[in-house]
Amino acid sequence: MKVNIIAVFFLLFPYLYTSIAYGEDSQPKGRRLALFIANQNYEVNQLSTPINDAKKVAEVLKQANFTSLVYTDVPSKAQMEKVFNDFKELVNEGDTILFYYAGHGSQKEGNSYLDATKDEEGMDAQLVMSGLRDKNKDGINIIILDTCRPIDGKSEELQGDLVRVGGGNAIVVFSTKAGKNASDAVEKDDENSPFAHAIIEGIQRYHWQPFEDVLQTVGKAVKESTKEEQQVYVYGWVGKEFCLSNCLGTQNITITP
Repeated sequence: MKVNIIAVFFLLFPYLYTSIAYGEDSQPKGRRLALFIANQNYEVNQLSTPINDAKKVAEVLKQANFTSLVYTDVPSKAQMEKVFNDFKELVNEGDTILFYYAGHGSQKEGNSYLDATKDEEGMDAQLVMSGLRDKNKDGINIIILDTCRPIDGKSEELQGDLVRVGGGNAIVVFSTKAGKNASDAVEKDDENSPFAHAIIEGIQRYHWQPFEDVLQTVGKAVKESTKEEQQVYVYGWVGKEFCLSNCLGTQNITITP
């Protein structure tokens, strides 16, 4: 298991970077922290893009004042849970938190599981949702899961905290529909999955838009790049004006030929 710390300096001085990069705005005033878990070197069915996906998304989020921890090839369920629980201890009430998982996964009887590289048993994604909900009731919690969702059980309906994201401070994003696969790479030489590529481009091009609008753009891009084989699903909403930089909307923009 490897961990990369992206922009640790800004964990200590978050507001300095905000004022330099974007200036004062009406955005939430807590810190912006992100945890990435990227698993690709599985004993069976290795993947090619999750680690590049996590590192690239973390890099572009640095421009939006996120401090990111990136863990790669976490071998066991217990270690994945420890990674998350240790990260959760860093969270303060009112922060903006982003959790991003890239790797194999499954859905069993309505629950989503995130696979470690060696364990047969995956970490329950409900742990992430409930942990952030309890620790950060007044902040913003964003959970992004770029993983296949094969059904192992009777129910295809997602249950529990991942769909009960009421309260207006949580949003859960799946890169594909329940029972469907998520593309690792469309072309042999692709460095990122279609979903990660769309997220990266969406952040870079539309950081000034409300985050829910960015996700709509991401969904359209994924659908087009996979020839409608993959469809992004989003549950919940952040419940307040939130953009990765100043929320400009479209009313203040003039386009000239």
